[in-house]
Amino acid sequence: PFGQSVAVWFYLVAALFGLLLGISSRLAFGCNVGALFSGIASGSLHGWAWLLAGFVGSIVGVRLRDQLWSLAQTSRQS
Repeated sequence: PFGQSVAVWFYLVAALFGLLLGISSRLAFGCNVGALFSGIASGSLHGWAWLLAGFVGSIVGVRLRDQLWSLAQTSRQS
């Protein structure tokens, strides 16, 4: 939220993971959501595997984000 200060390392972690996200999208030759839609539309197993992996990855990512955010708030208070 606005007006709250966050530890500098939190921004460094966010920048690092943003960089990794950009590199991975280049390695995948663009947007990988097309693999999901075209895979499911063509009845291929890889589309459904992508859906499952994307769902699980989203859950893990949200939990990691929450843990990092609470850790940043804790380090700011101490």
